Amino acid sequence: MRDNGHLIVEPLGSTPGSRLAMVVFEQGVPPATMSGLSGGEEAHGGETSKEMLIRQLEEQLRITHEQLQATSEQLETSNEGFMSANEELMSINEEFQSANEELHSTNEELETSREELQALNEELITVNSELQGKVEELNQANSDMENLFTSSGIATLFLDRQMNIKGFTPAAAAIFNLIRSDIGRPFRHLAGKIDWPTLSKDAESVFAGHPFAEREVASLDRERCYLKRIFPYRTQGGSIDGVVITFIDITEHKSAEEALRESEKRYHSLFENMLEGFAYCKMLYDDQGSPADFVYLDVNDAFGRLTGLENVAGKKVTEVIPGIRESSQNLFDIYSRVALTGKPEKFEIEFKPLSAWLSISVYSMEREYFVAVFDDITDHKRAENVTQARLRMLTAAPDLSLEDTLQVALDEIEAQTGSVIGFYHFLETDQETLSLQAWSSNTLGDMCTADGKGSHYPISQAGVWVDCVRERRPVIHNDYAALPHKKGMPAGHARVVREMLIPIVRKDRIVAIIGVGNKPTEYNATDIEIATHLGDFFWEIVERKRAEEALRESRQHNESLAHILEITSQPFSVGYPDGRLGLFNHAYEELTGYTGDELRSIDWDDNLTPPEWREIEHNKLEELLRTGRPVRYEKEYLRKDGSRVPIELLVHLTNDAGGKPLYYYAFVTDITERKRAEDEIRRRVEELHASNEELSRFNNASVGRELRMIALKKEINELCGLAGQPSRYPLDFEKG
Repeated sequence: MRDNGHLIVEPLGSTPGSRLAMVVFEQGVPPATMSGLSGGEEAHGGETSKEMLIRQLEEQLRITHEQLQATSEQLETSNEGFMSANEELMSINEEFQSANEELHSTNEELETSREELQALNEELITVNSELQGKVEELNQANSDMENLFTSSGIATLFLDRQMNIKGFTPAAAAIFNLIRSDIGRPFRHLAGKIDWPTLSKDAESVFAGHPFAEREVASLDRERCYLKRIFPYRTQGGSIDGVVITFIDITEHKSAEEALRESEKRYHSLFENMLEGFAYCKMLYDDQGSPADFVYLDVNDAFGRLTGLENVAGKKVTEVIPGIRESSQNLFDIYSRVALTGKPEKFEIEFKPLSAWLSISVYSMEREYFVAVFDDITDHKRAENVTQARLRMLTAAPDLSLEDTLQVALDEIEAQTGSVIGFYHFLETDQETLSLQAWSSNTLGDMCTADGKGSHYPISQAGVWVDCVRERRPVIHNDYAALPHKKGMPAGHARVVREMLIPIVRKDRIVAIIGVGNKPTEYNATDIEIATHLGDFFWEIVERKRAEEALRESRQHNESLAHILEITSQPFSVGYPDGRLGLFNHAYEELTGYTGDELRSIDWDDNLTPPEWREIEHNKLEELLRTGRPVRYEKEYLRKDGSRVPIELLVHLTNDAGGKPLYYYAFVTDITERKRAEDEIRRRVEELHASNEELSRFNNASVGRELRMIALKKEINELCGLAGQPSRYPLDFEKG
């Protein structure tokens, strides 16, 4: 059953856009009532029913009107409530808008405050950066000061006016046993290493206005000496707020002063006993201003010993050494240049008037005067020339044939001994057969036309020059014409005035004879030493050349290889890349100490080469494999007995038709004597350099002192003359 009713919807709010509405449900009149009324009316009659219906309708209308009135009142009441609520909402909205405006204003104020804070923060950052820079500069300045104090090594103390410690340097801490906690303590309470009873007095003098106080103080053990200085410590305002005390260690200076005094005492003794010659001279010039002569004013004893000249003081050099200007004009030029410019010079010169090499240092302390300090370096130059000759031969030998090598060797020995003729003979293994191999260049070109090169003949047919073989030592014939057992010369042979014969010995066997002759002066032991040294050295090259030529010939004549290897004393071997040894000669067996069977059973890399030499050898063999050119290098062999022998190898490579290495063949040279000679030469050169350095240092000191002594003597003599007294110091150079 459904109820009938009415739905009423009305909008709320005064604005057209209001979204509020009022909904009213009204209950309708039930149908049964209408039916009952209709049925009752029908029961009482037609009119009555109609009236009743009208009354019912009127009643219904009244009820409806009342309900409508009540509903209208409710609506008005609700509308008033809604209006009141709306007004409250509008009031609240206005309050919210006001609050929002206040919040917006507050937000703007906060934003302004934030910007002000940000600007302030930036200013603080800038100030902080500046302060940080100042701090870094201050730290750097402090670091610089600390490093300055530390590196200077000067002990420094900072004291206030009450003599309390304000600061100190590391050097001061070491002297006074200070630590950081001592800052602020009275300095008088501390014990140090310096005997210094006048601290307070010296400090008071500085406080009183003295600029500084200075005196020398010694350590308690008297081992060190210091220069003590006290300065005022001034503030920025200029007031004195303490003192700064420095201690400078002058121990070495004091020792030097004492040593200088002792040196002055020993000066004259040292001057007279010095090993180098000393000459104080005055340069003389001609009308054109060119150096013409010089006068010896003073010389020492060594001058006479080195030159053989005596009583030269006061004499001209042209009187003492006639012909010196013609033979040594450059000496005059150097002395004149030093005497005029004052610039010292040092040089070496071959002084022909004395037949000697001199090392001369020249100084000048006064215009037109000079001092020459010199030493005889003839032996040194001779050794140097020998070394240069060795180097020239080593440089030239690889490109020379055996014949040219022999001739160059003779030319070098001629030059070093002053000879003008020379010859080279080989002595065969039978020690009887001689063969002429070479003449020197000068002999062939100017002095000898005799034939015989390459000829063989026994010693019994040779002349007096084979005395060196019979006596097995070098022989000198300074008067050849007077020899009773001479046999004469073949036609075309150079005339011999004097001669020197040098046998070359290897393993107690004479292998060659070198002869030179016709030196302008007599041969002596020095000539023997030079010729023997060069002859032995050149023989190593000659022997290697002989072996090389023999090897070249063996490539054309393989059948003669064994014979060639046996007659040479040059060790030779053939080695394979896998370490085996193939062919070798008897000299190689003697060099290594192994027998032939033992050599064939060992590995030449593992057994003969010391470990420290293997890398060098491998690199050289890699170079040989890479380039195909023979390599020459030095190393050591480990002999069977465990000893070592220095050697030089010239290694060649033989490849098969496809370019694959077949074997190496090497010429081995025992360089024991050469190494020993090189070490001796090096030692002597070092000694000479050390002597020259010591001489230079002594000359620098002694020359200046001698000149000061001469000047002092002059002044004393002048004072004596003014006083009417005779001169106390005779100066020989004043006589002229």
